Amino acid sequence: MVVSHEEENAIDGLKPRLYTDGSKLEDKVGGAVSVWREGKEILKSTFRLESYCSVYQAELTAILKALDMMCKISKLKKAIILSDSRSALECLTDSSSLQPLAVEIGERLRELKNKDGDVEFYWVKSHIGIPGKERADELAKKVALTNKQAAAYDKCPLSFTK
Repeated sequence: MVVSHEEENAIDGLKPRLYTDGSKLEDKVGGAVSVWREGKEILKSTFRLESYCSVYQAELTAILKALDMMCKISKLKKAIILSDSRSALECLTDSSSLQPLAVEIGERLRELKNKDGDVEFYWVKSHIGIPGKERADELAKKVALTNKQAAAYDKCPLSFTK
């Protein structure tokens, strides 16, 4: 579902919101999840990908990390994930997708459902002033440029080999 800035406030306010983002700057790739409840960030997670990875992979990895958080933290078992990557969200609706991250996301969704979890996905436009989305964007860019940790994802995209 597409959500405008005004509509974002109408989404179920009782569920935590997990804003995801991926970024590639100066051939460095990173991603982030920013968790919000009642208008405040309560948790965040950042990660780095190998430099040959794509923004698309970073966006999917961010969604996967958000689902990992939901599976591990009982207070996040029922939540909303908001992403600005329409292509990543569309990939999740394709049950025949062979994209490795999409397959892993599907597994995580089944795990969450088995734990009585529930997730809603929304697409939000970038850079329209939604605080959680802006925060995820800021974190993703920062981690891409500065994080020296081991890569959370390192599979080479087909576009890189071409």
